[in-house]
Amino acid sequence: MIYKFIRYLIILNLITFFNLIPVKANEKIVYLDTKYILNESIAGKSIIKKLNATQNKNIEILKKIESKLKENEKKLISSKNVVGKDEFKKKAIELKKEVVLYQNTLREKKKSLQKEKFELNRKFINKLTPILADYSKENSISIILDKNSILIGQSSLDITKDIIDILNKKVKKIQ
Repeated sequence: MIYKFIRYLIILNLITFFNLIPVKANEKIVYLDTKYILNESIAGKSIIKKLNATQNKNIEILKKIESKLKENEKKLISSKNVVGKDEFKKKAIELKKEVVLYQNTLREKKKSLQKEKFELNRKFINKLTPILADYSKENSISIILDKNSILIGQSSLDITKDIIDILNKKVKKIQ
């Protein structure tokens, strides 16, 4: 009997507690697709173009080094029977040092590209944030979510196209 009474009090308290919490149904929540904005805006395309140019330059440099290493390896293998054991070992060690140097260069180029990508994305977000703040203020929007964090939503709540238009007018290039 006492347990029923305690359970009844707990349920009554919970119902009262949840009824006292003010509910704001007039909050306006919208979402946007930041990846789409990055890929389709003028500023985003300039970032992608710059990163692709850097990556292509790196690939060209690395291919030259790689072809030189392959050529040196072929020369070393073909001279195996012609030169002495000591000379062959010496050349093999030199080739190994060149390979290690190539691997270090490869790592440095990847790290440099990642750093540049991070920096350009940071600059892009810094340009986008004030635009989103102004847009939310003008349209009385309480929350703007990224489309990736939404499972399902009405397409009328998607402000991606509007933001792209504003961004294209205000920002032409990210340096």
